[in-house]
Amino acid sequence: MLGVAVGMNVVCAHAQGAGLDAPMPDRVILTETRPPSTWALALYGGVWTNSTLPSFPYNLIRGKLTFENARIASLIVERRLFDFDLDVPGTHWRLNGFSLEAEGTLNQHFGLQDHVEATAALKLRSGEIALGSVASMNFAWANGLSYALEAPKWEYGPSLLHGVDSRRLQYFMGFETAITPTAAKNLSAFFRLHHRSGIYGVVSPRRTGSNYVGAGLRWTFD
Repeated sequence: MLGVAVGMNVVCAHAQGAGLDAPMPDRVILTETRPPSTWALALYGGVWTNSTLPSFPYNLIRGKLTFENARIASLIVERRLFDFDLDVPGTHWRLNGFSLEAEGTLNQHFGLQDHVEATAALKLRSGEIALGSVASMNFAWANGLSYALEAPKWEYGPSLLHGVDSRRLQYFMGFETAITPTAAKNLSAFFRLHHRSGIYGVVSPRRTGSNYVGAGLRWTFD
């Protein structure tokens, strides 16, 4: 009996050493590859799209976006505040490399409206998703406030007439998809939707606002 007990102990010890009783490791599905810098600078150019925000994904996929001769050029300054990871409840999956950023933009409008606009927002950025060995991709969502130094001449007011009772202060959201080449991790190209609205009457009357879609380049400082 003593020999059997000793043998069982050896088998158990071997099983524990092999990791049979150890918890399963987390499956990391996003990996942080961005430089450790806290500052970034970006240039962005966009054009007015007639699509509303809820219908934008459908119109983009179906190629039904239409545009107006109202353009925007933006200088974007970003500061990375902190990084964090997310565990998916009930699974062994972990989403790594998320960050919270502070963002400020200075925007010059051209064409059908020619005012200056400033925004301030907090932005949530995902971790990097590998695109093979040549690049990676991440997504970002900014939320804050936008203020136009003059009443916009083409933006919708509550009557849905361009420039009639348009509002200077609006809620701001920015949606981004950024691609970073592996060979130049400080530089990224991004696709961005610049959105102003009253968020259904919270900041300004319903139906006010605008949407711009465009692209830009970002440099992250070492």
